[in-house]
Amino acid sequence: RLRRAAAVRAAADAAADGPGESESSGNESDGADSESDLEDDELDFRWPLHGGAQVLAFSSRLFPPMKGYGLYPRLSAVNHSCDPSAEVVFAGSSRLLLVARRNLAAGEEVCISYIDHEVEEREERQKALDSYGFTCDCVRCRPATAKRKTKRKAAAAARRAGKRARAAA
Repeated sequence: RLRRAAAVRAAADAAADGPGESESSGNESDGADSESDLEDDELDFRWPLHGGAQVLAFSSRLFPPMKGYGLYPRLSAVNHSCDPSAEVVFAGSSRLLLVARRNLAAGEEVCISYIDHEVEEREERQKALDSYGFTCDCVRCRPATAKRKTKRKAAAAARRAGKRARAAA
């Protein structure tokens, strides 16, 4: 997965740079001397809306320590799933790519994981999502009883469809 993300970034950078531009060494500094520097960089933003009658407030405390911050309105519309169908790739300076992790069916919702989705335990994943203010109800997070109920319904529907097919034949 990391190799694929690196390849996508490299291709995007090459396309943006155009012919004749130098390649990046990949050794650029993020400006932070240590992880504690990143944690100390909590920022609060305020933007007046509608002539100042309303204010949009944003705090970097909502997110885990990162090397930088960005606001991406289109990406903010992508929902979370612990079984994501896509992932976000940072492709150079302030550019994002939303890359499918698998083939998607027509009309299927594109979801990303806001957390490390490779964590196996549902409780650990939910704890990581606490700062986002919602409880995940994706396929991986539903209680086992709900999963069994869904499987039973699907099996019953398949049996009914099989009976109808045999009756029609």
